[in-house]
Order: sequence, then structure tokens, then C-alpha cells
Amino acid sequence: DGQIQNELLLEAASRGDLVKMMSCLAGGASPAFVSPSDGSSALHLAAERDDPLCVQYLLLQNEALASVTDFQGQTPRDRALRRPDSIVGEMLLRSSHSIQQPQR
Repeated sequence: DGQIQNELLLEAASRGDLVKMMSCLAGGASPAFVSPSDGSSALHLAAERDDPLCVQYLLLQNEALASVTDFQGQTPRDRALRRPDSIVGEMLLRSSHSIQQPQR
């Protein structure tokens, strides 16, 4: 069931379990699914963990996910920048620039 896979995807992203995330997506989970409770996507949760591998994998699924906001109006990059030494914050900044200014 897609809904179960979506919930498992969020759980895997919050734990940094890339293998489980891949399995969920292969099983029909949507990378664009957001939690009904707070609007968090898997990318929000992976960014909050400052997990570059999970973030990169999710961006490969759909780079536009970088601009999705949760119910607080926060993007995944905003979540990543809660950590002062965030690697993911810079990754997401580059990603959002490539969305807004496509190369020709």
C-alpha cells in the first residue's frame, strides 16, 4: 500500500536509513509525500539530520522538493541550517539556485 510506504519513507528519512528509503520508493512511496501532522517531507527530515547521502538521493528523485515548505513555512534548507555546521544547507542552496535559474 502506497500510504504505508509513504509513512515508512518518512520514518527511514528521520533515521537516516538510506537502504530503507530506497526500498520504500521502489515499493511505491512518493518522495513528495508530507506528514499530515506537520508537513514534513522525507527531504525535510533528512536535511534536519544533516544527512548528505539521503538528501542527495531524494534530490535525484525530484530536485523541486528542495523548495517545498512545511506547515511552519520552512524549506528543507531552513531545517538543515538549524545546525551551524550544516553540510546539507549548502547542498540545498545550490539545488534551489538550479531550480530558479535553469542552465541553457
